[in-house]
Amino acid sequence: MSNEILPLLLTFLFSATLFAQENDAYLTQLKNHRISLDQTFGDTSKSILPQEMALKFKQLNYFKPNPKFNITAKLKKAIGKAFTMTASSGKKKLFRQYGILSFEIDKKVFKLPIYQNMKLMQDKKYKDHIFIPFTDLTNGIESYAGGRYIEAEILVSKKVCMYHLVT
Repeated sequence: MSNEILPLLLTFLFSATLFAQENDAYLTQLKNHRISLDQTFGDTSKSILPQEMALKFKQLNYFKPNPKFNITAKLKKAIGKAFTMTASSGKKKLFRQYGILSFEIDKKVFKLPIYQNMKLMQDKKYKDHIFIPFTDLTNGIESYAGGRYIEAEILVSKKVCMYHLVT
């Protein structure tokens, strides 16, 4: 093997190994999250479900994990004025825009606004929580027509790690 090819081959093998390790870690974290979520729904002391439903609860229906949705988004902080957002329950809640996430999937750039619930910001436990609503091609077909969301905490860094945590 020539001296020029060996470093290239080693770089490729190292990169492939790192990618496989990151992918395995992502899949493990996602599996653990789903197990924890299902346990919470089935635990009558923690569940948001009525007791009779929680007692019968087995698990949520999940999409098959797709590592391409394990992305790191860049955060541009852009605090906005308070506004009213209507939740799927019909309740009106006061939010403000916190920033905009930018990321790529399949070489296509996406921008996604993120929000803070004004009421939750007053509670120390939830003051750093953000709400990330989104829609995709499954809405109204395989998932709720109104869209889905991710709840996360604001991180100190300029990037936010997002996971495809959908039901």
